[in-house]
Formats: sequence, C-alpha cells, structure tokens
Amino acid sequence: MAVPESVKIRSGFLDRVEDQLEITARTQSYIRFAVARIKAGELYDAEECAQEYLRSTDRPAVSVTQRELELMLQRKAMAGGKRTEDGNEAFFLRKARQAEQIRQYVPLRYACDQFTEQAVVPAYARLAQPYFEGRDFIGDLWIPYREMQPYLNQTGTALQMRALCECFQIAPAYDPDTRGGRYPDAIRIAVIRDRDMKILVADALNNPAYGSGLNADGKIGKQVNILNSAEMIRARRVDVERITFRCDSQPLSPEEFLLQRKRAKAQETKGRLIDALYRLQMAQSGGGADEAILASLRERAERLRAAVRSDQGTISGYDADIDYLEKKLSDPTVYDAQLETSIECGYAMRNAYCRLQEAGGGALQEEPVIADKEPAAAQPTKGDHPMKLTPKDIAKMLDHSTLQPFLTQEDVRKGCEIALKYGTASVCARPADMPLVKELLSGSDVRVCTVIGFPHGNHKPEIKLAEASAALSDGCEELDMVINIGRLIAGDDQYVQDEIADICALAHSRGAKVKVIIETCYLNDEQKVRVCKLAAAAGADWVKTSTGYGPSGCKLQDVILMRRSVPADCQVKGSGGIRDLDTVLALRTVGATRCGVSATEKIMAEAIARFESGTLEEPALEDLSFDEGGSY
Repeated sequence: MAVPESVKIRSGFLDRVEDQLEITARTQSYIRFAVARIKAGELYDAEECAQEYLRSTDRPAVSVTQRELELMLQRKAMAGGKRTEDGNEAFFLRKARQAEQIRQYVPLRYACDQFTEQAVVPAYARLAQPYFEGRDFIGDLWIPYREMQPYLNQTGTALQMRALCECFQIAPAYDPDTRGGRYPDAIRIAVIRDRDMKILVADALNNPAYGSGLNADGKIGKQVNILNSAEMIRARRVDVERITFRCDSQPLSPEEFLLQRKRAKAQETKGRLIDALYRLQMAQSGGGADEAILASLRERAERLRAAVRSDQGTISGYDADIDYLEKKLSDPTVYDAQLETSIECGYAMRNAYCRLQEAGGGALQEEPVIADKEPAAAQPTKGDHPMKLTPKDIAKMLDHSTLQPFLTQEDVRKGCEIALKYGTASVCARPADMPLVKELLSGSDVRVCTVIGFPHGNHKPEIKLAEASAALSDGCEELDMVINIGRLIAGDDQYVQDEIADICALAHSRGAKVKVIIETCYLNDEQKVRVCKLAAAAGADWVKTSTGYGPSGCKLQDVILMRRSVPADCQVKGSGGIRDLDTVLALRTVGATRCGVSATEKIMAEAIARFESGTLEEPALEDLSFDEGGSY
C-alpha cells in the first residue's frame, strides 16, 4: 500500500487506522501467496495472481482514493476530538490544509472564499491594495490592477474608493468622529517580480453586508492571495510602485454603518451554524462518536438554527452551504464536490482564526482592506531596515555561464557541478552542449539555458528559429536570443519585433522562456527604450543587457531604464562583467531578477560569508554609485 504524503505525517493516528483495516497483515498474506506460486514454478501474472488470491481467501477487491482516505481520517479525528501535538485541530483534507494558511476570515468583516493555486499571468501581475495613510499595513489579499482601473475618473487622477470597496465587499472602519464608517484613503500598487511565484485566486465574495460584489461590468471580481506578502516585498519578489492619483472616499453615515454591521452579524451567525452542522455531520458519518459529543453538537446546531431563523440577513453562499448540510444530515448519500470544498475550507479558515486568537495573536486588526487579518508584526513599507537575504536568494538570481569558446566538455561538466552545488537559477551553455547539460541537471531545479544568434545576432531569422527548435528538442528550458542590432539602429522595428515574436511563440508552445539580449553598449537611450517595448510586445519573458562580448557590459543606469520600459510581466536580466556580490546586489536593488555570471563560486562564497555574519542584505538605492563610465 502506498500511503499519500498528505496523511503520512500523522503516523500515530494512521498506524491505528492501518491496524483496523488490517492493511499490513493482508499485504503480507498476499506476498506469501504470490511467492508460493512462483516457487511452484508458475508464471507470475500480477492481475491473474491477485484475482486468484481474492478467490482463494473469499475477499472482495477494495479500492480507496486519496480523497476517501482523507475523509475517513478527518471523520475519525472529528468524532474523537483528535488534536495535533500542539493541541490544534487536525486537518487531513488537502483543500482544508491549504485554506487554514490563508488569513482571510475575520468575524463580522470577512467571510471565507475558495482559492485556486495558479501561475502568475498578466491579469494578476499588477495588483492593488487599499489601506489607511499612516498605517503602512501589508495584508495578503490584493485586487487585480485591471479591476481597479474602472474606478479611476476620466482623467486618471482620482480613485473612487467607496465604489471600489463596495465592489470587493471591503468592510469600512468605524469613525469615532462621525460615529459612521470610513473607507481607506490610500492604495498601494504592487508588481509581482518573481514570475515563477504561485498565487491563489478566488472570486471576491467576502461579505454581502458590505457591497454587491459585482465589478463595473456587472461580474464578480477576483482577488489574489500572496502568502506572506510583507516578506515577499522585503525579498523583492514583489515590488511596490508609487501611485500617480489621489483616493477620494465618501463616508458612511451612522445609519448606513449600523445597518452594515447588523447584516454582518447575521452572516457571522450563519457561518457558525455551518461549522456546527459540519462537525455534527462528520461526527455522525465517522462512526464510533461519543454520544455525549453528538448530543452537544446537536444542541449547538439547534441553538444556531434558531438564531438564523430570527435574522436571515442578506442571502449569500452561506445559505447554500446550510441547505446542503441539512440535506446531508438526513441523507448521507447526498454529494456536491463544490459545496463540500466550500464548507471544508470555510471551517478550516475560521478554525485557524480562533487558534490565532487563543495563542495571543493580537487583537482584531482594524485596517479596512481585504487582507486586514495579518498579525500585528506585519512589516511596514516605509522607514524599514535593510532587506535581509539568504544565499538561496542570490543563487536563484544567477545564470551560471559556460559560453566561452575554448571550454571543453569537462569544463562544462564542472560548471554544471558548481550550479548544482549552489542551486543557481540556470546553466547557460553553448547550443552544442545542450544534451550533456540536460543530462547533468536532470532531476534538479536548475534550468537548462542556451543562446540563440550568439554573440552578434546577425543570423537570418530562419536560422535563429532552427537553432531555437534544435535547442528545445535537446531539452532547453530558457533561450537567450540576440537581436539584429543593425536592423534596430536602422529603424527596422518590424523586422526586430517579428524575429523576437517567432522565437517567443516557438519557445512558449514548448513550455520554455525567452530572454532578449539587446546589447546596450551599441545603443542610445531612445533605442534601448524602443527595443525593450518591442521585445515585451513580442512576448519576451526578460530583456537582457549584454552578451558579455561587446566593448562594455551591464550598467545600473541601463537596468533602471529597461525596468521602466517594460511592463510588469517582463523581467530584466543583467549580464557582462558581473564578477562580485556587490554588483549582483546593486542590480537586484534597481530591478534585475537574473544576472549572467561565470564567477558563481566567488559570488556565492561572498554571499555565504555575509549571511553567516548577518550582513547579507540588499543595499538602499541611495547607497548605490552611478558613475557615468562605470559598468558591471
């Protein structure tokens, strides 16, 4: 029997269930039966042998899915009041374990939504989060920037904050001066820099007491959860931008505010009834529950039913959950996968909130944003200490280069060993080395990278395309292509963009990414901006400064200019002359997410030494030197 990882850690409890099901004993019995047949000279056929064993022992075949096993364990735990070693309620259901990590639920303010994990796409790469000026509070839940834009005025100078908050059902804060409510007066804009980050997305249905939940198009809006957003900002995996508009907000009168709170209280009662019904249903279906526990659960459910009947409040998804659980208590065969997940996740979120409060997690935050559930230790965005880093943060910025023309296969092998030792982002090797590099990096998280049209970019487009196709067939995951520099300087933008677009289309169709090398040493600022915009429009995942084979390499000014010239879903890579940790840190500060280097061992040795001494941190922008002739 293969035990799923999701339940394997509950070893003591799982062992008892295993004993009850006689899993180990029956497995050993079957092994003895199979060995005896083989020793008797019979040809072993797995399917035939299994069927013969079942017939000889008069046992039925049993198949249990992971979901069924998780449910069985969850029912047993809830029926017996099972707790983890730290005294918390045990969760075995996969979705519930994920949900208890999401700090969304706050009594009387925010309900619980179903989040789905997904990769960062352009629609969610740029985000917004309302907050109060002076309370630099960072939560985990964000609004997609595109869904905020309809609430800007025609000139784009003012944001209608109340309308935005009602769309996303964001609760206002109490205003002691007016005894009414007020909405946030500021908003932060963030860009996800780490394109490999996994985010959680859900419909923005927080609490119908606070708004319609419908956006400007009459559709349900979306919200994005970035776990530990404050830390992601500190680690520069997420960047915060300055806004160019003001926030206008119409306050709530005392009557409006009290009505909202009354509706919110009704929703809260429904949520508690859902939890009571869910516990009762799981305890009953699990079998063997203590009668005293069942009686207590039935009594609590009846009290909450009466409370809900006396104040129905606003119709919401909670009503569907309650109706479903009432039916399931009467008929255990009733099943709806979506409602099951909704109920399980809500229960886990509310449980996690209560656990935080019991552990002294601080008073309820009054920050009126979607994500105002963060503990009091959430980090500010202004006046903060230098950002602490780890050696892994540095390693995952490095594309270890093995591009020199004189390198032997043994040199390439040693380069891969260095990359694997430190866990770099990739190894960027010559096209002919792809099969070897793919073999050496197999099974690791170090990506296989090569160059196209390197180093001068003057190959015909069809040759570059054939070169890219061959590299992808050899297992390449990232392509660093050189543009036709002369065509760009001559103003043939369509040629340049088409060439990039063809490579990007091919690479993306096969799950690979593209970095476009613009060779900044040959371009003026206007040309640098123009080619960055062309590359981003063509689908580039990165724009890259240099090949390392031009008269000069990477400059801070160029990286800043390139970062400003591309949208959030396009990153910047520095390359050429990057030989020490200080250079990598400086480039990180101004917006680079990758650096092409051959001095990986030296850089990582410096990073490890500084980390051990507690001094590995990102420098402030004002501490960087911008010498006119300086290059990296």
